[in-house]
Amino acid sequence: LLVGDDALMMVDNDPEGIVMGLKKEIHRTGMVRCGPGRPPIERVQLASDIFSLIRRLCQKEVFLEKNINLNICNLTVPVSFEEKQRDCIRKAAELAGFKQIMLIEEPVAAARAWLSTAGKTLATDHVIICDAGGGTTDFGLLRYEKGRFESVPDVPTDGFPSGGNDIDESILDRVLEAGTNDADSARNSRGAFLVKIRQAKELFARHPASEKPISLNGITLQVPLKTVKDSGHLYIEKTVEGLRRFLIRCST
Repeated sequence: LLVGDDALMMVDNDPEGIVMGLKKEIHRTGMVRCGPGRPPIERVQLASDIFSLIRRLCQKEVFLEKNINLNICNLTVPVSFEEKQRDCIRKAAELAGFKQIMLIEEPVAAARAWLSTAGKTLATDHVIICDAGGGTTDFGLLRYEKGRFESVPDVPTDGFPSGGNDIDESILDRVLEAGTNDADSARNSRGAFLVKIRQAKELFARHPASEKPISLNGITLQVPLKTVKDSGHLYIEKTVEGLRRFLIRCST
């Protein structure tokens, strides 16, 4: 079991073992298949296994102690998460051995993280956050009081269940719909091709071109720059419109 960059490095060797969108779909029933030859697993259990791995890594590489008992964790959740999604994330952390679990809405967490790294003293007592994540986009009006950010109860946080990962999904769908003999085979390794799409986006930023190829298991797909731009613009327009509506709510 690997997470983060370690998992991405396995994309060519184990393309069907890549699991995407686990957090957003954690409340869904049914099992997740992590490639051939592996037994299916429930989403909460898979999330718990990941939390357990992260907990062990923290013990070994952050606190440098194997026997330290880490039983407290803070988990961020999008404002659009339903109660069932929040309960499932909490349950996964409990199964991983955490005893004290706090859920923090992501606009609040983003503001706290920004302030801690920026090292600034705020000249105002309110900020508006637009937190664009991988799977969700959140808006929040936060009050800064006694060195901490808290949501303003009179203006509930808002958002929608789309983010950067959805741009990748849109790009891949457009590429496959454009017509390729390998489309069906590519769909069987969708998670791995989404990783390749993300890498192609980064290459476009550094080395502009009209299109870039992505390859996996002998399958090559051409990713046009226009497709990347069109998919990105759709998300940006949705984000701008959502933020506009939220600003109106804040002003009234």
